[in-house]
Amino acid sequence: MIKSEYPKDKQKEVYKRKTEESKSKSDDDVIELDKDGFTVPSGATAKNEIMNKEIEIERKPRNLIREESGDMSDGKKENELAPVENGGTVKGKYTWTQILSEVNITIFLPEKTRSRDITVTIKKKHLRVKLTSQKTPLIDAPLTKMIRTDDSFWSIEDGNKLILNLQKLNTMEWWDSICEGDPKINVQKIVPENSKLSDLDGETRKTVEKMMFDQRQKQMGLPTSDEQEKFAMFEKFKKSHPEMDFSQCKFS
Repeated sequence: MIKSEYPKDKQKEVYKRKTEESKSKSDDDVIELDKDGFTVPSGATAKNEIMNKEIEIERKPRNLIREESGDMSDGKKENELAPVENGGTVKGKYTWTQILSEVNITIFLPEKTRSRDITVTIKKKHLRVKLTSQKTPLIDAPLTKMIRTDDSFWSIEDGNKLILNLQKLNTMEWWDSICEGDPKINVQKIVPENSKLSDLDGETRKTVEKMMFDQRQKQMGLPTSDEQEKFAMFEKFKKSHPEMDFSQCKFS
């Protein structure tokens, strides 16, 4: 007869505990089915599957993981190039460039097109271009910004290109697109050439240079020229009034 190592009053408790432990181990091997008939992992099986998924994600390149999650906005901004000649291209329609005072649009036409073969309507906030031989206009849409119609003009070059010159009403802003609904460029990437700035009069040049400086400061998270001026005035006022407590003052 084998003697138990536990007293009689403890034997029932130990037997109950061992029975529960053996039951929990056997539960890990049970395969459950969900409502669609697929297996539902439990216990050790579930832990193994989670570990395998973590290993699989770790092996993937980080850029692929970001792409799968749909978060590629920062990457696109970092890799985005400056607009060519401060403009862009509307696929199948036209290309365009700009300086602060004007916009130039180039539309490719059938060979040997003459001025009488095309109708161009330039309005303050609308542009329409149509070949007389076609029913559908090449362009017929509102402009994103207002223009000066009296100074705007168009011409046909080499018999296959329509050039439109639109004079901006506001000569202190960059356009991000020509017509409403067209693809937009990132105007923060525009860097005007120094030669173009030298063509401006003194007052306009100061304004443009200030805009460029403020734009760079904002991109770097630094104070703009106006904010710097306010801070300098505040520091001067503090020195003039040492008896006052400015510890709780904040700039907004």
